[in-house]
Amino acid sequence: MTRSLLDSPWCVTRSSGGRPDDRAHAIGLYEENIRMVKAAIAPERLLVHNLGDGWQPLCAFLGLPVPEQPYPSLNAAKDFQDANLKSTSR
Repeated sequence: MTRSLLDSPWCVTRSSGGRPDDRAHAIGLYEENIRMVKAAIAPERLLVHNLGDGWQPLCAFLGLPVPEQPYPSLNAAKDFQDANLKSTSR
C-alpha cells in the first residue's frame, strides 16, 4: 500500500480539525474553505470548476484551445495510480 503525506496523522488531524471521522464537520470545513477562497480571490482571477464542467470553461478561463481528447471522467485511485506510473516510467 502506497502512503503519502496526506495519510500522515499530522495532515489528517490538521485538515479535519481533529475530527477525521465526523463527516458533517469535514463537509463544513470544506464549505468554509470554499467561502474563504471566494472571498480572498477576485472573481476574474478565480475559476470554480465543478465536476462535469468539461474542457470549455477551463480552457476559456486559461485562454487556451479546447483539446481534442475527451475530458477525463475517471476519479478512481487505481486510475490515478496507473496514470502516475505511466508518467514516471518515461
